[in-house]
Amino acid sequence: MGCAELAPGVSGGTVALITGIYYDILRVPKLVLSLNWWALLLQRPYRALALMRFGVLLCLLLGMAGALWSLSVLVQWLFREHPSLILGFFAGLVLAGALVVARPLDQRHRMLGLPSALLLGLLLYSNPQFALPQEPVWIVMAGALGSSAWVLPGISGALVLLLLGMYEPALEWVRTLDWGHLGWLVLGAGLGALLIGRLIGVLWEHHRAPLSGVLVGLMLGSLVRLMPPEPIGLTTLALGLLAGWLLGRAGE
Repeated sequence: MGCAELAPGVSGGTVALITGIYYDILRVPKLVLSLNWWALLLQRPYRALALMRFGVLLCLLLGMAGALWSLSVLVQWLFREHPSLILGFFAGLVLAGALVVARPLDQRHRMLGLPSALLLGLLLYSNPQFALPQEPVWIVMAGALGSSAWVLPGISGALVLLLLGMYEPALEWVRTLDWGHLGWLVLGAGLGALLIGRLIGVLWEHHRAPLSGVLVGLMLGSLVRLMPPEPIGLTTLALGLLAGWLLGRAGE
């Protein structure tokens, strides 16, 4: 997920959905926003953390943080020097993820993904860009919007930051460990993940099949941004498909 978040157009939520840890992520906002969970945390902290599957989430966060810190330079170099190769791999990964999620759905629910695919594809094709000021309130807002990638497969946090003009500054803050700016970005990401995650969590609990159809559409729509511009990318696209299929099997 950390590698995916570094790549504009690739959603970490897609990786979570493929590998079967998506519900573990959606569980967090529900618990954190519950007063009963906080009461349990004070009385029986181990039980409260077990409900959150804290061990899984800690490994997830450590892996993401390690990838963001150690691979940011490599991923950016690949995007700059060999875009077809890395775009092909991520396109294959996303396509495999969409197939894995769509497989258990009936035709009616699969069709629900078409509007979301068209809307997201149109947005990515038009590629609007803004340049938000690098001030705390705007950094928090950018972090909140970018964190939607954790709970919405197909929508890339890196791409959201890119469209808002915060992608390059955020990479620089990570590389230099500029906690003055990173703190505001992390605060916004936390708030956004809690609020959006709770909304998606409610839909996941009560309308999982229709929501899955929409998520498949978001993943397919993101391919507008990911398809490699050169034929050589087809090789890594096949590797991405294989990696996505293997991750899907592991998630099952």
